[in-house]
Amino acid sequence: MIDFGEMKVKNFMCHNYIAVTPPLKTEDILNKMLDNNQQEAIIIDEQGEPQAILTFSDLEKNEGEWVEPNYDLITVSPDTSLSRARKIMQDNDIGRLPVTEGKKVVGILRKDDLLLGLYKHKKKLNWSFFKLLENIQEAVCVINCQGEVMVWNKQAEEISGIKKQEIIEQDIEAFFPDSLLPQVLEKERPVENIKHSPRQDLNIIISAHPVYFFDELIGVIATAKEIEEVADMTWDIKSDSREDMSETGKLETEIMPVERIEDADDDPFQMIKGRSEILETAKDKARQAAVTDFNILLIGESGTGKELFAQAIHKASERKGNFVPVNCGAIPADLFESEMFGYVEGAFTGASAGGKVGYFELADLGTLFLDEIESMPLPMQAKLLRVLQENKIKRVGGEEFIDVDVRIISAASTDLEKEVSKGEFREDLYYRIDVIDLKLPPLRNRKEDIPVLLETFLREMSWSRDLSTVKLCPGVMGALMNYEWPGNIRELKNTAKQMLAFASSGEITVECLPERILNEISPSGEEVEEIESESISKIELDEIQSDLAIIKHMENLNLEDNLKVIERRLIEMALRKTSGNKSQAADLLKIPRSTLHYKIDKYDINLNSQKNGQA
Repeated sequence: MIDFGEMKVKNFMCHNYIAVTPPLKTEDILNKMLDNNQQEAIIIDEQGEPQAILTFSDLEKNEGEWVEPNYDLITVSPDTSLSRARKIMQDNDIGRLPVTEGKKVVGILRKDDLLLGLYKHKKKLNWSFFKLLENIQEAVCVINCQGEVMVWNKQAEEISGIKKQEIIEQDIEAFFPDSLLPQVLEKERPVENIKHSPRQDLNIIISAHPVYFFDELIGVIATAKEIEEVADMTWDIKSDSREDMSETGKLETEIMPVERIEDADDDPFQMIKGRSEILETAKDKARQAAVTDFNILLIGESGTGKELFAQAIHKASERKGNFVPVNCGAIPADLFESEMFGYVEGAFTGASAGGKVGYFELADLGTLFLDEIESMPLPMQAKLLRVLQENKIKRVGGEEFIDVDVRIISAASTDLEKEVSKGEFREDLYYRIDVIDLKLPPLRNRKEDIPVLLETFLREMSWSRDLSTVKLCPGVMGALMNYEWPGNIRELKNTAKQMLAFASSGEITVECLPERILNEISPSGEEVEEIESESISKIELDEIQSDLAIIKHMENLNLEDNLKVIERRLIEMALRKTSGNKSQAADLLKIPRSTLHYKIDKYDINLNSQKNGQA
């Protein structure tokens, strides 16, 4: 709703009005109104105080020498707010108000004046709003309830490379299939400072909020910054504070949000968390497959991270188009063809005006991820096979073939070869999509990844909380390690949500675990110690033990001081091992690259000496 705010009647009232004093003939009043091109006459008494208003319709109803108005006169002062005057007109069903000051008439306010005020106010607001948008340092996007882009500022153009004239009044998902805004619109829940990749080459921090008109949802507004820009701002803060070493603790806290949201390296596979050998093997194979243009089949149980692998493969490839995920099991059979290939206007009853772009066109020059491909109906499998053979699609109801260049990454949680033998999946399509197959390990086969996965999930879910206050009590990790995780990573993430929800005073106890876990295991923490030792042993355990031997004889038993010594030595060792390559060193240390930068500065580590292999 447009709010008239502080706008006053005096800014919009008309000073050109007719005031007449009785007695006057109806004909004389009418002629005077016509001569002055006015729609009403204000009747005043001998003292100049208004008594009534006569309009053309009032005069037409009377033929006498004088008209006696049959209503009480309502007036407003020049300082009455425009919103108050508007309400008076609405409540009394009148179209004009005399404006008085000291009981004397000084002007008149008509509905037309209100409309003019509304127009001017709206124009001023629009000018101010768009001026603000163009000068704000964040990308701003507003969509309506149909998902159409209504606002797209200059920063949004620069970050995305999409001009305003290209995207305004277009469906946001046509440009960003993975956009969060439709989800915010559907769920009517805001998101704050979320790491998001709406497109393979675009990594942003986004906040989005539903917009309401009174109680009616009318759209979503979102602001975003590129992750690199947020990280740069954080490092600027650190540089300004570098001289004051007493601020180190506070500074590290400020940097934490950036570490939580940014990828550890330029390698997109770093977003797949875990250190187990079986996972690293799967990631290495995926890296090699990514640089080819062959179709890939991901095989793994539900919840093993198949879509995350598909996203990483797409980002690591040289394909410039969109990553478009499709859940084949969620599309009704009768809508499958129109969803995959799109349709033209009038193709069927209920078809949208202008038609619709299908998933294949959205993924042109990019990657189409077909999750749960085993659920694809057999008739649709035949159509998909034809597209893969000819690289052409035809919209439902259309006549023209459209060329498409799409890489297919499929995912299945069942053995497709068995489905082929049962006649549930076409053999020729199977060999088309299974040029390269990658088997993803279930969580029960890589339990050593549970600690790092749990930490990642708790960080994501505790965005607005101080993680230092979240503590795992004895027995919790052992319980998690002993459980078999039939739901894999997805089940672990849901478990982390429950644990955090039931944590009292920041402490996660065994009682916070779901009953299904408590009923199946005997909590023990022994495995954790073994895993931590294995992780450390990967980076020259003999050198660490040498440092520990030195610390053992130190008189200073302050834990924090001694941990800093070990941390510095680990960083120096990783840098020497990689000849000073910070990206590779961060990978060895399993920390974000920004964290390594910070700690190199914190400990004043000489990079040149590490490159030369000096201790």
